[in-house]
Amino acid sequence: MEASDIVRFARRDWNALVGLKADHWASMKARRGADAGLLIADELRLHAQKVRPDWPSEQDRQDDLEVHVRVGAALRSIQVARRS
Repeated sequence: MEASDIVRFARRDWNALVGLKADHWASMKARRGADAGLLIADELRLHAQKVRPDWPSEQDRQDDLEVHVRVGAALRSIQVARRS
């Protein structure tokens, strides 16, 4: 990598990239419908497994489950509070 590459990267039009990214995701949703998010998530999962074939480990899975349990409990407590 050359110093000029880093400078060019730093000076790129970041606002234009934000717009292009938003357009891309809107187009993706329009083409693929409601399941676009699931398809994208699966593509990301496959990429992660190519980069790190050992992913997810059993510890990663356990950590993920614990987060889901905590979030679920938090969401249930909000619903209970609204009913009261």
